[in-house]
Formats: sequence, structure tokens, C-alpha cells
Amino acid sequence: MTKNNRKALPNLIAKYSICYLIFAFFCVILFFIVDKKALFDINDGLKQQYNGFIYSGILLRKFLKNIFVDHVYEIPMWDSTIGMGSDQYILLNPLASPLTCLFSALVPNKYCEYAFNFLVILRLFTAGLTYLLFAYKKGYKNLNAIAGAMVYVFSSTTLVIISQIGFSVTFVLFPLLLLSADILWEKDKSILYVVILSYCVIMSFYFTYMMLILLFIYCVIKFIFEEKKSIKRFFSLFIRFFILSVISFCIGSAVILPGMLGLTSLSRLTTRYELSLLNIETLRRFFAYGFVSIQADGDSLIGVSSFVFVSAVCLLISKKKAPVLKWCLSLCFLSFAFPIVGSVFNGFNYSSYRYIFSLIFCIAYLVTVSFDSVNQFKGKIWYISLGASALYAVICFLFIDGYSGLSGVSLFITVLLVGLINTFERYFEQIREKAFLVVIFISCVIIGYSCIHIELNHGLLDSGTAYERVFLDGGNTLRQTVNDPNYRTDSINADFTTTIVNASMATELNGFDFYQSNQNQYVEFYYTDLGVISHPLGFSRNGFRGRCYLEILNTCNYIARSDENVTCIKPPYTYEYVKTEGDYSLYKSGRGVSLVYFYDDVISTKTYMNMDPVLRETNLMYSMVLDKPGQPESDVVSDVISVPFEIEASDKAVIDGSKITILEDNVCIMLKPERIEAGQISVCLLGLRSSDVEDWYYRNTIILLDADNNPIAMDTSAQCKTTDTYYYGNDDVVFSFESIDDEINTIGLIFFSKGEYNLDSIRIYSRPYELMNKTLDAFYDHADMEDITYEYHGNHLSITASADTDRYLYIAIPFSKGWHAKVDGTPAQIIRANTAFMAIPLSAGSHSIEMTYVTPYLYLGWIISAAGIVLYFGYLFFEKKKRITS
Repeated sequence: MTKNNRKALPNLIAKYSICYLIFAFFCVILFFIVDKKALFDINDGLKQQYNGFIYSGILLRKFLKNIFVDHVYEIPMWDSTIGMGSDQYILLNPLASPLTCLFSALVPNKYCEYAFNFLVILRLFTAGLTYLLFAYKKGYKNLNAIAGAMVYVFSSTTLVIISQIGFSVTFVLFPLLLLSADILWEKDKSILYVVILSYCVIMSFYFTYMMLILLFIYCVIKFIFEEKKSIKRFFSLFIRFFILSVISFCIGSAVILPGMLGLTSLSRLTTRYELSLLNIETLRRFFAYGFVSIQADGDSLIGVSSFVFVSAVCLLISKKKAPVLKWCLSLCFLSFAFPIVGSVFNGFNYSSYRYIFSLIFCIAYLVTVSFDSVNQFKGKIWYISLGASALYAVICFLFIDGYSGLSGVSLFITVLLVGLINTFERYFEQIREKAFLVVIFISCVIIGYSCIHIELNHGLLDSGTAYERVFLDGGNTLRQTVNDPNYRTDSINADFTTTIVNASMATELNGFDFYQSNQNQYVEFYYTDLGVISHPLGFSRNGFRGRCYLEILNTCNYIARSDENVTCIKPPYTYEYVKTEGDYSLYKSGRGVSLVYFYDDVISTKTYMNMDPVLRETNLMYSMVLDKPGQPESDVVSDVISVPFEIEASDKAVIDGSKITILEDNVCIMLKPERIEAGQISVCLLGLRSSDVEDWYYRNTIILLDADNNPIAMDTSAQCKTTDTYYYGNDDVVFSFESIDDEINTIGLIFFSKGEYNLDSIRIYSRPYELMNKTLDAFYDHADMEDITYEYHGNHLSITASADTDRYLYIAIPFSKGWHAKVDGTPAQIIRANTAFMAIPLSAGSHSIEMTYVTPYLYLGWIISAAGIVLYFGYLFFEKKKRITS
């Protein structure tokens, strides 16, 4: 290798870095500065990724503290601050990324927003760098590779990293996976392929599944156009790739096996969705908004540099050039018209366009391959293209909308400038390629403007507010003053949507808020079965909205309630005022709570499910729910009074049996109840569904009004429409209002969205104080909390309990196969109780219970990973021996 060759790659990377900094500032960073936004959104960005980023640092620091301070040589696996307690190993694998590990562990929480912003920019840089390496190994070692990298990074498709940084794994690793596959194909060198694929598996087995499908298609097309091909070579390549892919999956199992097996057990994956044969709408969006930014589906963006059009024309001129690219690009583009393809890439579930990273990769490579022939874009070709681009712009403006017109303007400017550069080539002879790069820059600025300033802007977090939103808002400052690992705290906001889910795990508070799609499904069902008002996604939870019985049952010792809105629901009955700080007041359980308590009576899950959500709540206070009780069931108890009511007619709503047609937005249906006794009021909406509303979810409010129609209290729910891919079947909703002493004359049911609804029934219940006190007395009588002590530490829960008779020891921690128990040193069975939690049968007497958590399938994953490494060394030995023999 010559000295110049050795310097070629570093020089190319240096040029790329300079170009990237210029593009990144004007195409991305500038818009965030002007709009005063953070580089992530308020939904998944703040609640999952930012909080997860902070938590990964907490997790690493815990591990290091175990080793170097406490000298406890174990991996933290379970944490009480994740929702109601969850497996932290399954929850997060960002430690697979060295960058995330470094930043999250070293940066103070107050400055994590800025570290996270930098990480987004760094991920974009890395995506372009890996593409550059791919292009370099393909023989493109000049500005052609840089041009492709700029198109690759600064497309709307790749800028989705801003709202979904977890998707960066595809944009970063897919070029490396293809590169390693080419090396394995052409040089029979397997180390890079195994390392890259193993790392892909560790980072995301979900996206690795997609990338392997794409890799298989690429290899088939590559083989078809190979000069020397035979059946023998095909099977030789196939077997080689198959064996090494299996080995790579085995090596990555140490990290992903627990999460992967946990995900496959989720019932939502068995839901079947109706798929249309064609989806012309997606292709229409490609046409109308192809050079700006538009949503392809919930997690994907369409939009590329208009320079791609010029590159495509130049490639078509060269009929025999890059046939593999032409086929890959054509098949990839056309696949978006067929929802079944999106379903296959999404694990045969609902159709998703998350594999769109493959399209932007093909498009970027198209720019690279055609870049050296763009100088042919002149004369007749230019005139025709200029006319076509002008016509496209006119169509976009006149027949679509102004935003689409921006796409047309981008294309027209690009075609005009490239043609002028080539027409007056004598003026650009020395700088023609750089001039083309300037044209790409202009088109990418338009992409950045449309993507960040228009398409994503409304959902982006205001700059400098992340720490405040997570650590200081929502009553979290009050909750931190009373945080105790043996209890939980909750918050009550006027609207549950203002609760920042996953904030508890970032602030290290024992709470309830949680948002992660592949965690304990039993808890999801627990919330749904009780009609708890929460996020429409079943796997996003916001606490128990101050419902007295549920807060006590689930160990809520303190509640921070918002005082900002007078109609905000009140704190739970029996909870006593402690203090006020800012807009929140703190309340403490008046009779005490415990994570561990006793039950004597039981009912079956079948009996429990035959009740409505309000009665289920009551009976949990008396009896424990078991799938197989093994003893006579106790009687079903009711402590509610059913309140008769009449529905006032409205000219804005048509009620026909269970069908309700709302004719316009914000319609209120008035319910006129008979006299309601002071105490708790519950309004239960059973079988509330809609497939007709405009948005993916719909909201309803219940408002209590006095005789003068003054609002006393209100609360709002949210549910997915039944045709949405995130519909979760949470059709029953309970609006619970504590400590209502005012006389309620009217209850308003507000529909915020017009459309057709199905509502099986409306039930209004009253729980007078007298009946509530009776239920509370019954609970504390059997709970016998004073006979139990416990201590939570890391992966362990130590309990001492004394029982006069044989009883059930109930532990209000979500049930998981990872928990193991020993009673007085003897292994004991843990049974699932109350549908989502744990219980241990205890005989009479004093007992010491030790509970230990180990991530399910973790050790199996390590064994498989070790086996994979051994198998790979065996593969290398076999290959070396075969070469020597031949």
C-alpha cells in the first residue's frame, strides 16, 4: 500500500467531517436555535429516550457501586423505581452503546439534556461515517462518497433520529452490515461480519430481523448479476452466511435473550390486522412531498434531497451501470405500495414502514454512484428535466398544497442550478464537484427547514426544560422529600397527560408512572380490568388517579396533588394533608400502607372478571384473586349504591341504543342523577369504543356540576380508536371522584371528537363514607401490617411475618418468573395474585422470607453466547484446515 493510499481514508474522513459540521449547523442545529427547541420530542424523546438515557447512567453507577463500594458482586436486575417495579436488564440495553454509557454515567442530571442533544448530533455523524466507509470500500473515495453521505444523513428519513434516537441503530449499522457481508462474499473473511451482526443483535434484535431480510434480498440480487455463478456457489454462500448468522445471534444472546423471549409472550403480538392489497396513499406522499418532509407512518418520515432526481436521471442514461443498485432501489421503493411487505418486516404484525432506512441507503448510494456523471446533465436532458420540474412544482402548488409546493420549488432549484453549472462548465471546471455539493446543501437546508421547523416542531421539547419537566414538575420535588424504598408515592394532576411517564425511574422515586412496550403485561391488564384512567396505550401508565382503594392496595404512602386547577380530582379518602410547596400539596395515608400484607379470603379470577371495574376494586379490599383458589370462595361484596339517572336530549348528539353519533366536536351530554350521598362518586363507562374519529385516539371528560351548574370536579380519559394499530381493548373507563360533599345535580359527559361511538352502558355509583369506612376496616383487619416487617435492597426483598393461622402473604410487586422465594430457608412457591402481583402461602407461626430476583433467561443467554463464541472459533479452525488441505 502506498503512502497516498494509506492517507486516502483519513483525508476523506476529514473532508466529510468538515462538510458534516457545515451541513449539520445550517440544516439542523440552526433551526433548533431559532425555534429554541431541544433535539428530541416531548413524547418518546423525553419520556422514553431522555429518561432512559439518565437511567442508564444510574444503572451503571449502581453496578460500579456494588463492585467497588459495597463489594457485592452482582448485576442490578430489578428496580422498584421502574413503574411498580420491573426488570431493568430487559428494560434498557443502551449500555451496548459506549457513547451512551459514557455520557449518561458522567454528566450530572441537570445537564443531561445538552449531553443528549450532542449525542443526537453524534449519532447522525456516525451514520454518515459508516455510509462513507461503505462507499469507500466500494471504490468511491472522493466527493462522490461525501455527496452520498450528506444525502444519507440530511434526509427527513434519517432525521427521524431526532424523535426516535433508538432508530439510529439502523442508519449506523446497516451500511456496516452490508460492508461486512461484501467482504465475506468476496474475500471469505468472516470476522467483521460476525462482530457487526452480533453488535446489531445486541443493540436491537427487532431491527436486526429487518436488516437480515434486506441483506438476504441484496445477496440474491447480487448473485443474479454475478458473472461466475453456479448452483454450487449459491449453496456454498447460503450455508456460509446462514452458519455465521446463527453464530452471531448466539453471541448476541447474552444481552437480548431475556427481552426477546419476554416480547414473544405478549398477547398483543397475536392481534390480527386487516391489510389492504395496495396503499397508493404512500406513493402519493412520496410524489407530493418527496423533497420536503412528511410522515410515512407514526415512526417514519419521507423526504430526501432533490439532487436525487438528477442522480436518477444520470443513472438511467447509463443503462448498464449498477444493475444491482437499480433493482434494489426499484424493489425497495415499490414495496411501500404493498402493506403486506410492511407487515412482514414488522414481524407479521401490523404494517410499518420502519424499514425505510433501506430506501434512503439505496438513494444515497445512487447519488454516490451517479455523482461523477452528473456533468452529463445538460442540453436536451436538462431542458426536459427543467420543464418536468416546473410542471411538478405547478401541480404541487395548484392541486395539492403550499407545503407540497416547497417540494416542487426544491426540485426546480436543484435542476436549474445543476444544469447551469454544466452549461457554463468553463466557469466551474475546477470546482464543479464542489458546486454540485453546494446544490445538495441547498436542498438539504430545505429538508431541514421542512422537517424540523414544520413537521416535527410542534412535538419538540422547549430547550432547557427537560430537567425541570422531569425532576421539578408534577409534584416531584415534594415526592422526593418523602421518598422511601419501602413505599410508593403518586401524583394527581388536573389532566393525566401532564404526568411525565418514566420520570420516577429517572428521579429514583418509587412511583407508578411507566412507559415501555415490552414489559410486564400483567400490570397492563390490572389497569385495564379496573378501568383506570391512563394513557390510551396499554403499556403507558400514569398512576391510579387518587382512587382510594387502589392507592392503599398498591402501597401509596404519599400523594402530591396539583392545586393549580380547582376542579382537579381530590386526594384519596383518608389521606391527610401534610404541606404545600408551589402548585402542589402533599398528602399522607392516614391509616398506613405496606408493600406486604396478609389475605385470608380468596375469590377466583373468573368470579372477579364477571364483575364490573368498580366492584372489582371493592372486592380486592376483601379477598385475594387467584386463578385456582384451592379453597371455598368468599362471598362477593358490594359497598356501592347504584344511582339512577336520566339522559337529557341534545340536538348535537344522536343516541340509538348503544350507538352514539356526535355531530360536532366538544359536545356535552347531560346526565341527571337522583340524589347522591356524600362520599365517593364513580362514573363507569362500559364498552366505550370508536373507529370513526379523525385522530388515532379520542378523549372524554366527566364533569360534576352543582345546582348552579358550577364545576365541582372533572377528569378526562383517552382511548385509541379500534382501527388504530395501538388499540389495546381498554373499553371500560372509571371516573372516580373522592370526598364529594357538594350536592351534585348534573354530570356532564363531554365528547371532544365528533364521530360514531359505541357505549354499552353508563353506570353511576355512590360510595357513602359509612360504606367506605366499613370496607377500609375490613381491609386493615385482614392485612395485619403490624405483624410484618420488610426491607428491599437491590435484587432482594427480606420479609419477616407472623401469622396465627394459615394465610396468604401478599406482596404488591408485579409477578414475574424472575422472582424466587425461600421461607425459613426452604424454596417456596410464588403464585400470581390479584391478576398481576405475588403471594406466598404461609403456615401459622413466625417466618423469615427471602426473595431474590434473577432476570429470566439471563444465564441461558450467557450460556448460548459462550457457545456461540466457541462455535465461531471452531468455524475458523475448520476454515483454516480446509484452506491448508486445498
